[in-house]
Amino acid sequence: MPVPFFNVLNGGVHSGNTMAFQEIMLAPTGATSITEAVQMGAETYHALKSVITKKFGPAATGIGDEGGFAPPISKPSEALDLLVEAVEKAGYTGKIQFAMDPASSEFFREGMYDLGIKDKSSPKLTPDGLADLYRELFTKYPIVLLEDPFAEDDWETWSKFMLKGKEVENMPEIVGDDLTVTNVERVREAQEKKACNGLLLKINQIGTVSEAIAAYVPHFPLSVFRFP
Repeated sequence: MPVPFFNVLNGGVHSGNTMAFQEIMLAPTGATSITEAVQMGAETYHALKSVITKKFGPAATGIGDEGGFAPPISKPSEALDLLVEAVEKAGYTGKIQFAMDPASSEFFREGMYDLGIKDKSSPKLTPDGLADLYRELFTKYPIVLLEDPFAEDDWETWSKFMLKGKEVENMPEIVGDDLTVTNVERVREAQEKKACNGLLLKINQIGTVSEAIAAYVPHFPLSVFRFP
């Protein structure tokens, strides 16, 4: 059954807070139907509002551009801690996992990943340093999907991350969006370079249904369909 993902925490260019990562999502993998999955997502979203209100006050429940909350946080671990508490509060521990879309192209500068693009106290990381941060988060949180972990033309780092991922016990699906842009040529390049094992298919991204169908590759174990 397809699993709906709920974008519940926003950062990056989608919000006014200082977190560089753009989207943190809920994935109700323990649901037995779409109806149950939507219910789990909705209940956890409301539980998250109450967790944020308790921690930061009512003014912190403002909404980002994608509909997720944008509390005053700067680190992805802070966002994931909020989700852990919200999932527990909603009664779905073990049934809801997490996903992240850092949208790393937005904070890639001169070969470095600047997590302080909105908060100068956060570090600039080398590609290897950012990869280490992801692997650290994988060991602490139930993350099942990571989208656009590196910049759209940082092919070498994508491929290296996937290769080393074979040694990581909790390695999630690695999905290309800005990397592949529903474009046949970039999808082929991603395959050849073994840069990811999933891709987003977005009709509004490539422009036509036929081009979106052409970009679909059965050899990828995971395709994430996103509609406008």
